[in-house]
Amino acid sequence: MIKNLEEVEELLTQKKVKVSVAESMTGGLLAQKLTSISGSSRYFIGGVIVYSDYAKEKLLNIPHSILKVHGAISGEVAGLLAKNVSNLLKSDIGLSITGNAGPIAQGSKPIGLVYIGIYFKGNSIVFEEHFSGSREEIRGKACDKTLQKLLETLVGG
Repeated sequence: MIKNLEEVEELLTQKKVKVSVAESMTGGLLAQKLTSISGSSRYFIGGVIVYSDYAKEKLLNIPHSILKVHGAISGEVAGLLAKNVSNLLKSDIGLSITGNAGPIAQGSKPIGLVYIGIYFKGNSIVFEEHFSGSREEIRGKACDKTLQKLLETLVGG
C-alpha cells in the first residue's frame, strides 16, 4: 500500500490538478482510494469502470481493432484508456488500470500482469507490472502502484 496517500492529495491540491480514472480489473478500487480522503472533490472528477471489451469500446472509444490485435490487457489499451477518460471528463490527468488479477491466465496474459496508464500534458505513459498474490492482493497492489506512479508524475511535472 502507498505509505502516504495524503502526499498524493497534497500535491494534487497544491498543483490544482484534476484526476479521472478508467478502471478495468480493479472495478472502482482506485477511485475508492482516491476519494478516501475528505476533500477529494478538489482533485477527483470521476471515473469509468470498463470491465468488458464492450464497455471499453462504447464508453471510452477504444477501437475494436486495437482490442482484437492487442487484447484488453495491453499497453496500447492502457494508454488509450488513460487518454480517453481524461478527454471525456476534462481532467488534467487520466489514470488507467487493465490486467489479469486471476484466478486463471487469459491466453498469453499471466495472472498478475497489469498495465497502468497515465495521461498527462498530452502524453500517455504506460507501465507494465507483474504482481503476485491472491486476486484481491493483485488488485490492491495495482492500485497502490498506480498511486505511486501518479506521485512520481506529480513530483516530476
